Amino acid sequence: MSGTRCGPPPPPSPSYASIRLHIQLADLAPSDFHLFPGLEEYLKGQRLKGNDAVVGAVQKFLDVQD
Repeated sequence: MSGTRCGPPPPPSPSYASIRLHIQLADLAPSDFHLFPGLEEYLKGQRLKGNDAVVGAVQKFLDVQD
């Protein structure tokens, strides 16, 4: 029975590109990292329609900050 395996085959080795991408993504902040907790509170409950509305709301928030 030498050389025979039981079970599924082992997963393929990750490619260089996938390892490189993983390292690059590890340098980014996680998606739940809040850079502007006040902005989150300010925008909570608002229904903004379109990118222009979002940009305007964020600009308004930033204008009143110290």
